Amino acid sequence: MRLLALVLCLFASAASAAPCGNVGQIQTNGGGGHCAAVNAPLGAIAGTQKTISIKAASYVVQATDSGAWFSNTGATGSITFTLPTAFAGFNSCFVADAAQVIVIAADSGHTIRNATSVTAAGGNFTSNGTQGELLCVIAINTTEWYVSHISGSWAVN
Repeated sequence: MRLLALVLCLFASAASAAPCGNVGQIQTNGGGGHCAAVNAPLGAIAGTQKTISIKAASYVVQATDSGAWFSNTGATGSITFTLPTAFAGFNSCFVADAAQVIVIAADSGHTIRNATSVTAAGGNFTSNGTQGELLCVIAINTTEWYVSHISGSWAVN
């Protein structure tokens, strides 16, 4: 399966702040008409529009954030996204726009699995700080997260 590659296309002026209406674009909530172009297998995302929540500091992901994409745009150091208590179907993606380490941490007692690699309970996946790294997770029950997409080099802890 081909992995998603996310290329952010940021518009500098409010004059270009029209909504992202083209297939393969996702709208960010950073203001100023920010749009992101998504390169994915045909039909993988076609016709959907997502919001990218920009976080330059650590953030505890909320149960209401299911389906959200998070970016570390503007981060000047490592940031941690702590996943909420898992429930089947919750999903979220995390992308490194800034060349800074991103940590995706499971809640206490939960694990994150990527094929045969699995974290300890309450463990995490940690990026190597390279711009463009991507990790998407989905909860399959109340204690287990599975990686649905991964790009870049991530350590399993």
